[in-house]
Amino acid sequence: MAILVIAGEVSGDFYGGNLIQALKKKEPNLPIVGIGGSDISEHCDTFLYDIAEDHVVGTLEVWKKRKTFQALLKTLKNYLNSNTITQAVIIDFAHQNFKLAQLLRTYNVPITTIITPNFWIWKNKKESKKLAHYSQDIITIFPNEYEWYLQFHDHVHYFGHPLLTHIDKIPSKNEVTTGPLHIGVFPGSRKQELDYYLPKIIPALEQYQK
Repeated sequence: MAILVIAGEVSGDFYGGNLIQALKKKEPNLPIVGIGGSDISEHCDTFLYDIAEDHVVGTLEVWKKRKTFQALLKTLKNYLNSNTITQAVIIDFAHQNFKLAQLLRTYNVPITTIITPNFWIWKNKKESKKLAHYSQDIITIFPNEYEWYLQFHDHVHYFGHPLLTHIDKIPSKNEVTTGPLHIGVFPGSRKQELDYYLPKIIPALEQYQK
């Protein structure tokens, strides 16, 4: 048995690295192949391609990176031609998840989706149904995401957000409502998201502080 873990961006790579560590803790000899970034490469047995830092936002930007993704597909195809993967895990990877799934299904590799792209936020039933069709299981991280995919798939799961496992102390509802107000600002994990959103967010925060 060999598992392939795929993440196309920095946040997904972080979750993928944690997933691999958890799997290795349970099954130390489980072979795990990875595609992603530094976190996945650090913990998997065989690392195929570094893609996490190249994931972009927007149709034009995706088109500019097409050769990088074509090289990834070629690398994965070559590996599948000579090696057996018994289960694949795709973490998010918007824009490219369908092409990856199409290739994996050609080799009859079952796919588990962890953290779906934002189709559920956009209420995009067409893309959501496509994702549900190729996924053996769908693991969601938000209650609304979970409820959305229940209408398309029988094997949808919700265990909470993985970031909660990295918080030392989760405040109680009473602490949240009576203590000081804290606001978290999370522009995203991609450089483009920082470039696009931070210049708008910072002035808004300055106005809010006033």
